[in-house]
Amino acid sequence: MSLSQRLIGVIVLLSLVVAVMFVATLVDSSSQKTDALTINLAGRQRMLAQRVAKDSLLLTLSGTAEAASVRASLEKGIRLFEATQRALEKGGAAPNTPDPAGPTAELPSPTTETAALLHAADGRWQPLRTAAQAALAGTLTDAKVVGSLSEDTVVALSKAVQQIERESEAKVRRLIIIQITGITLVVGLLGWLLLMLRTRMLAPLNRLVHYADQVAGGSLQARLDGHFTHELQILAQSITAMVASLNNAMSVCTEQELAAKDAHAETDAALQDTKAKEARLQELLGTITAVSRSASDLSAKVGGAVEELGREIDTVDNGVLVQRDRMTETATAVEEMNATVMEVARNASQAASNAAASKKLAADGAQGVTRAVESIRQMQQRILGLKESMARLGVDAENIGRIMNVISDIADQTNLLALNAAIEAARAGDAGRGFAVHRLLHAFDREKTMQATREVGTAIGAIQETARENVAAVETAATNIVSATEEAAAAGSSMGDIVRIVEDTAGQVESIAAAAEEQSAASEEINRAVSEVTLVATDTAENMHRSAQALTRIISLIEDLNGAIQDLSRHAAADRTSAARVAVDNRQLFNWTPTLSTSIDSLDEEHKVLVRLINELHDAMRDNKDRHILGGILDRLKDYAVTHFEHEERHFARYNYPDAAAHIAQHQKFLGAVMDFYREFQSGRATVTLDLMRFLKDWLQGHIMGVDKKYGPFLKDKGVR
Repeated sequence: MSLSQRLIGVIVLLSLVVAVMFVATLVDSSSQKTDALTINLAGRQRMLAQRVAKDSLLLTLSGTAEAASVRASLEKGIRLFEATQRALEKGGAAPNTPDPAGPTAELPSPTTETAALLHAADGRWQPLRTAAQAALAGTLTDAKVVGSLSEDTVVALSKAVQQIERESEAKVRRLIIIQITGITLVVGLLGWLLLMLRTRMLAPLNRLVHYADQVAGGSLQARLDGHFTHELQILAQSITAMVASLNNAMSVCTEQELAAKDAHAETDAALQDTKAKEARLQELLGTITAVSRSASDLSAKVGGAVEELGREIDTVDNGVLVQRDRMTETATAVEEMNATVMEVARNASQAASNAAASKKLAADGAQGVTRAVESIRQMQQRILGLKESMARLGVDAENIGRIMNVISDIADQTNLLALNAAIEAARAGDAGRGFAVHRLLHAFDREKTMQATREVGTAIGAIQETARENVAAVETAATNIVSATEEAAAAGSSMGDIVRIVEDTAGQVESIAAAAEEQSAASEEINRAVSEVTLVATDTAENMHRSAQALTRIISLIEDLNGAIQDLSRHAAADRTSAARVAVDNRQLFNWTPTLSTSIDSLDEEHKVLVRLINELHDAMRDNKDRHILGGILDRLKDYAVTHFEHEERHFARYNYPDAAAHIAQHQKFLGAVMDFYREFQSGRATVTLDLMRFLKDWLQGHIMGVDKKYGPFLKDKGVR
């Protein structure tokens, strides 16, 4: 493999490595932005779950004046959560603000693992959504369930956020690996290139220059030391052959001088011959000196190009160090970032304020329930005291009833005694009449006493019945109050649980707010680092482009060196008098020679124009002319080739050239290849290279020497000149 082919291979490899590094940086940098947005929205979902739970509790506990605002906030939170969750699970538009109908941002489709975790989080969300809808409908009975459902949803969403963060970190790690690998390849290839240029080109060229200086100084016995390869080996062989020829000529001159001493008659002729040969020797020495100077100049130019390439490598190396530092900072920031950016921080702060307000409302409600329970306990004590008093009243009423029964019994006995007395008075006649009167009076009093006793008994019975009814009512009331006291105590316990749940919610929301404020700074740091990495990658690509240009100049110099070597070889093999043409021909890629003539002057002139255009394009490429100049030359070459081919094909058609079809097919094939390259060049995807120049030269030379020379005798017989 020649030196030019190796250099071209290195340029191609460096271009591929830089392209891969640049594309990887652009792709991963753009994906980092969507990853940050996805993490932000997934983190917002956790806050929304907390807010829905809090609003559900507030709607259950708040009064009529507050219910409307809490209901609106709860409905808005449910719609925002549902819309964001759909976008996270399947990709698409997601609300970018707390307003579900506000601006949206486009999210990419998640990976299989992330989609599974988001689906699981949605399964945890559905029970919480059902509880929230029950709170909206006023049918929520168990407030404790809301807190546990909210916690389950937050845990499931946290797992999804962690998975998204791991995937983002994996992308950053992959980018770092690609960058490190690419940088290692670039540095290795450039180091190998520098080593090859120093060992395979600069050192051999210096030895050749030193040898040429020795020969030019008259030391024809000097030796060319060292090992030469490829083009430099050809140059070394040509120079040593020229020196050997020169040495032989000097030996001949010496022999002729000795012969002249012996043959005076041949002196004049020998002297003339010797002078001619000395002139040729001087010409050869001049040629060697010119080639030596040319090689020295090329060596200096190659050295300058190598130094320039070294500076570009230093620039690339510095950019690589900056890129590595920024990638390290990006990886650290990604590991520290949890879920949200500045918008989440503001929303979380507002949620923390709302949670504090709900905490205060729940605490006030708990205190009211506690006071109600205390009042019911006091009423219970009073009712129990009244129950005891009513019980004692019932006992007293029963005692009065027993006394009334005794009085009634005494009255009955008195009535019997009075009846007996009346009977005895009747038996006694007049003697018992006074006793009878007394008995009548006593009977009258007895009747009044019995009547009063019956009335008292009736009243006492009514009192006893009323007392029994009151005792039964008090017992019923006491039983109800005991039940109410137990329910109030249970309600107080529930209010205490609600207060604790709200306190936990407030603490969690405050934690989310604090984390969001801290992680917003990390998100900004990531964006800054990714931007700097992109700039450094762009600078690296530009530096590598300049390095490729430097290598192209080196290749061009090597081509010049090849031309000098070829010219020197021709001088060693041909007549020494052609040395004057070296300075002109060594810069030409394609030289017109009489062997290329077709014997048709008009067509030969067109061939010479094509040769001049190819040489002009080669010179412009070697001198690093801009794309505008190269494009203009390429455009003229394309147009003139079309014109020339049409001229030939008109002759073929006019004189019925038998090989016209095959000849025209070659024309079309060549024009197709040139047009394809022209379109690539115009679009910026291709540039003029040595391979293209060799293709143009080889095709035109082979075409003229092959098929064009065939039509020469045919057209000449037809009278074409």
